[in-house]
Amino acid sequence: MDILFGRDQLPVILSFFACGMISGIISDFLCIKRRYFKENRIIIFIDDFLFMIINAVIVIFNAYSFNDGNMKWYEIPVMFFGFVIYKKTFSRLFIKAVCFITGLIIKLVKMIFVPLKIIYEFVLRKTERIQLSAYTSKKRRSIIKAGL
Repeated sequence: MDILFGRDQLPVILSFFACGMISGIISDFLCIKRRYFKENRIIIFIDDFLFMIINAVIVIFNAYSFNDGNMKWYEIPVMFFGFVIYKKTFSRLFIKAVCFITGLIIKLVKMIFVPLKIIYEFVLRKTERIQLSAYTSKKRRSIIKAGL
């Protein structure tokens, strides 16, 4: 009987429920990626294909880890239920939190690099002015030599 029913089924159910939630988090990361980077259809297809492959690997590893590789009829529906529960409850909060943190990081990077850009442009203008003055003085000397 141990082969047919495996171990205690509550850890199996909870693990597949958690895998469904993890699958929802991965799905949200793809949505956030699509929000920040406008992608063409081929990249979106590749992302979706990788999402399916990752979910398949999660199911296989989870089945081997918690149920000795025995697939039960309720494991995939429980994972789907975990995915739906995550999407209906935590998804918006997670996306807002990640977008907020990403926005803070972008502002921090801008705060660091905008002064560097200003300094770079200032140095560039000064070097152009020095090069231009050297070029014009050289031309002036050649014109004066030509006139004599």
